[in-house]
Amino acid sequence: MKQTEKLCEAIFYGRFSNDEQCEGDSRRRQSEGAVRYAQTHGIRIVRKEFDEGRSGYTGENITHGKLGEVLSDISENKIKRGTSLLTESFDRLSRQSPLV
Repeated sequence: MKQTEKLCEAIFYGRFSNDEQCEGDSRRRQSEGAVRYAQTHGIRIVRKEFDEGRSGYTGENITHGKLGEVLSDISENKIKRGTSLLTESFDRLSRQSPLV
């Protein structure tokens, strides 16, 4: 992507690993942060996915979660080319070794 091009659409993905975190602030913090970032940078969030209680360490968020569904949709060309993935931090996607 050229530096002058602006991101237009994104999918928001959030995650937390266990039920204890459900009682906390993870979902709100991640969701509101994504919305603020999108508004600031002129990005339209076209899809929101959140894995509650799905581990990024074991990869369960990919094998049995919403992130896996997003990745499948990408490989099946169900997501428009150029759509970005917006997440709070890389460890929301995975905590596995980079080779996995």
